[in-house]
Parts: sequence; C-alpha cells; structure tokens
Amino acid sequence: MRIAFFTPLSPLKSAIADFGEGLALAMARIPGVAVDLFVDDGYKPDNPLIVRQFKIHTCHDFEPHSRDYYTCLYSIGDHGGYH
Repeated sequence: MRIAFFTPLSPLKSAIADFGEGLALAMARIPGVAVDLFVDDGYKPDNPLIVRQFKIHTCHDFEPHSRDYYTCLYSIGDHGGYH
C-alpha cells in the first residue's frame, strides 16, 4: 500500500513538522506500507534520516501521479505560512 503524505518537514520550525517526521517514520515500519512525502515549494527537508528513507516531492508533483497512491494523508496545522 502506497501512501502520499503531505506535511511540512524540518527545517521549518513547526510542531506539525516534528509530528509529521515521527508519523512518517512510524508508518514506514508497517509491513507492506510505502510512504512518499510531499512538501511545499521553497525549501528542502534537512533531516538526514527523513531524506535517506523517503522519496520527497513537492505538492505540485502529485497530480500526475495521484493514481499511484492507495490514499493521501494531510498533516495540517494553524501556521498560515506552512499549511
């Protein structure tokens, strides 16, 4: 099962970014689950563990590949600049 996970990631200073990284790592440990991460344009995630383990795309890359995913998960917070 392939999941598209839309979330901010570090270096963005947001509790949702921290939560998203932890959730992505937890989901990746589930047998049979593959997680691709989708972030906004304008920055590159910098957590080495996240960068090594996941395919990271910008949100604009999703639409042409949307049928490749079983489901989408959106991690949204209250910071207007990140969400």
